[in-house]
Amino acid sequence: MIKQQRKGFTYILPLLILCTQFNFAQEYKKYIPYQHENLWGIIDSTQQVIIKSQYKDINVIGKLDYVQFDNKTLIDMSTGQEIPNAGNHTTTVTIENQLYHLFNTDEKSVLINLEKKDTITLSLQYQYMSNLVVTDKKSDQQHQYILGKLGFEEYVLLKNTKKLPLAISAKSVALDVLEDNNNTNIAIVIKKGSKSMVYGSNVQLKKTFTHDGSSDLLTNEQLKNLASSWGEEGLRLTCISCEEIYDDSWYINDESQLPKAIKLKTNSDYTVFLKTDATTTIEGNARTLAVDYSVLDIKTISAKGITIIVDDRYVRPQKLMFPKGILLED
Repeated sequence: MIKQQRKGFTYILPLLILCTQFNFAQEYKKYIPYQHENLWGIIDSTQQVIIKSQYKDINVIGKLDYVQFDNKTLIDMSTGQEIPNAGNHTTTVTIENQLYHLFNTDEKSVLINLEKKDTITLSLQYQYMSNLVVTDKKSDQQHQYILGKLGFEEYVLLKNTKKLPLAISAKSVALDVLEDNNNTNIAIVIKKGSKSMVYGSNVQLKKTFTHDGSSDLLTNEQLKNLASSWGEEGLRLTCISCEEIYDDSWYINDESQLPKAIKLKTNSDYTVFLKTDATTTIEGNARTLAVDYSVLDIKTISAKGITIIVDDRYVRPQKLMFPKGILLED
């Protein structure tokens, strides 16, 4: 099972072979996760097992900088070693230009910069946090915030500093963002009791509407009113609480970016992997290895409980990082 965050939501997704080509400088990883018989472990570049396959779930953090197994075991992929785990990794946010990872337990939430071992203690428990940029249309100035979800239609807006003070005093409110026709966030809307309050990019109150009992933050007429006052052709609510539809379409060229030991054939709905002697075939559906939504996907080959990372951003081209004798030999 693989976990993925998109706009703060956790999706349980299968694995995908993603064949888009990326060409940029990188240092190849010495340690890589692998899956055997539906269990995850860690392999090194010499195909020696560092952590035997024993975990059911994997959560990839950053650009394969860390992985978390079963929400309890956290591995630094630069060393292949386990490091202290603060709970279930939920998502990653940028605070003062530094990456902080949100970890949750049943009792608390905490933000940690794993690289610098810096912790921000949180007074509230968050389901997720995400960065939010709201732009002043007149000056083009961008205002940086952190959006925190506390529960169903319960949000808090925080200033993007390490102290994370409230940007709007209201807590645990329904919240959404106003977007113009250029997909630019220009205002914030919260619903509190019978009123919806619209705040500008600098979180100054611009307008208040009274509700008629509707569950919507703003009616179509109210949106038209706001668009007129902002000098916009139209405005819309982004619906930050809506689940995204994930596009799991996939495309791959035969033998593209695969180690020499593997040959690949594709059909409309499944993929076949062949050993070099062509005596063994493994057949399975193609899906995505999920990562933190803010970074690129990781390309894999997978079928029948086996997953091998073959992404040349992380693995040297034609190098197979999978235990010898289990599936394939170099």
